[in-house]
Parts: sequence; structure tokens; C-alpha cells
Amino acid sequence: MNHLLQKLGEQKCLIYCTAMLLDIDVTIVENHIGHDGMEILWPERSGNERYRGIHIQEIQDVFISYGKGLFPIEQFPYLSPIDDHRFAKAVFDSQRSTMRFYARLIGHTGILIYRSHAKVLDVYGSIYDPSNKEILQITPREASLCREAWLLGEIKSN
Repeated sequence: MNHLLQKLGEQKCLIYCTAMLLDIDVTIVENHIGHDGMEILWPERSGNERYRGIHIQEIQDVFISYGKGLFPIEQFPYLSPIDDHRFAKAVFDSQRSTMRFYARLIGHTGILIYRSHAKVLDVYGSIYDPSNKEILQITPREASLCREAWLLGEIKSN
């Protein structure tokens, strides 16, 4: 896997993570999706909040076309009788959620989703950030900063 870096000002971390994991060029990912996520949908917002971005389901489609899939692991799963966060009840307490999430990441490859950023996790626990050259190691503290992870798997057909 090559550690790819975004150009200054680009807000394409999910596209770059996909390209890294599939070992393909960024333009192939963009062509498959049909856009680069840089369309301004919210001009009144600032920074990367202005852009359309990429939805993880668009990324899922790219992986499926390569015979791979992403499966989600939420850090703080909740239950609700309807799709309304006001009724949400945590499945696990905060400490158990974080340790469970961290344990699920160990030995797996995938995409880590932060508040508004994505990074790649490799099977050895290294984290590659497409916005800088720094390579981190997964720790409980680093895992606690993530919202969710989408772990890579093979799709097998009969």
C-alpha cells in the first residue's frame, strides 16, 4: 500500500483512503464515483464544510466493484425505537464502547472515520493520514477519537 497525500487545499480524504487500500490511482476512484466531492453545496459554510464530500456508500460501491466490501464498526452504537437521536440509548457504557472498538480494529485493515476526516488503518496497526506524512500507531486513545471504522473484507460468491 502506498501512502498517498492530498494536494494542499484538497478535501478528498475518503477518496485517497480508498485509492490507498485498493492500490489504485485517485482518478480511478473519482471516475468510478462520477465526481470528486469538491462541489460547493453550502457556500455559507467555511472550510471543508462547504463541499459536497463523498458518502461512505459511494466508497462502498467502489470496493464492491473490486470484489471487496467494507463493514462498519461503530464506536458508540445506540438503540432507538425510531430514527431519532433524542430517543437514543447507548448499547455499551462509554469505557466499554471505546475498548470494544479498539479491540475490533487490531489486526484489521480499513478506513477510520473521525468527525470530518478519514484515515487508513493497516493490518499492523499503522494509521496513514492522507493530509500529512505522519504515520501513527493505533492506541486506545487514538481509537477513542474515531466515530466509526469501515473494515475491509473479501466478498465471496457461490
